Amino acid sequence: MENRARRCSVGLGLAGQAPNASATLITKVSVDGGAYTDVPGSPTSSGGLISFPNSQPIPGLVVTNASFTSNAPGTPAVAFDEGQAFQIVNNTGSTHTISFVLADDGFSLPIAPPTALLMSALDINGLITPAGTNATLLSCAKSGGNATLEPTSPACASGIATPLLTINATGGSQSANDSVNVPLLTAPYELAEYVSLTLPDTARIGVTASTELIQNTPEPMSIMILGVGLLGTGLARRRFRKG
Repeated sequence: MENRARRCSVGLGLAGQAPNASATLITKVSVDGGAYTDVPGSPTSSGGLISFPNSQPIPGLVVTNASFTSNAPGTPAVAFDEGQAFQIVNNTGSTHTISFVLADDGFSLPIAPPTALLMSALDINGLITPAGTNATLLSCAKSGGNATLEPTSPACASGIATPLLTINATGGSQSANDSVNVPLLTAPYELAEYVSLTLPDTARIGVTASTELIQNTPEPMSIMILGVGLLGTGLARRRFRKG
């Protein structure tokens, strides 16, 4: 709830701040390791909310209520991508793996240095989760990224990625999150999410995947300690000069 509240306030703060017109927000889908194709309604201009019509990448594999939100070009405090409320049903009679890439290459803030923190979160709403239901998420930040390109193998080879989140969703709803420090990231840059779902026949799940880049700011105690240290260094130098 805290992260979502922060995103709402960030979104309101972007009024009048337009992303780069040449930047792109995309969502692509692949089934069973095949080529990635654009989800209907993608690509579109960077930033904002895009909602996708219901679709069937293959007969019986139904994706509903899918949307993708980006706050590109970002703010000095945070940049984020979020794939929301993907509801997926497998009625094909066999197990399939469906993969998504969600990306926006229109970000210019925040940048690093100073060191930023790339955070990844995956939530699975397990409505029907037979044995073998699994989900993974990899979040990526990449300077000069081009969101119109298909994911490469391995994903995010030229960027900075969070550890791969893996959820064994058999038995119900679960969530996972992780993060990694980003010491160097220059504008413009891309934030991307690579989501992969293995769904046995009859599986029915909801998915929310989010990626955030936040600007690390020193805590007040850290600033105070640094100030005391600098003061001590200054006093020591004065004593040395007097000696």
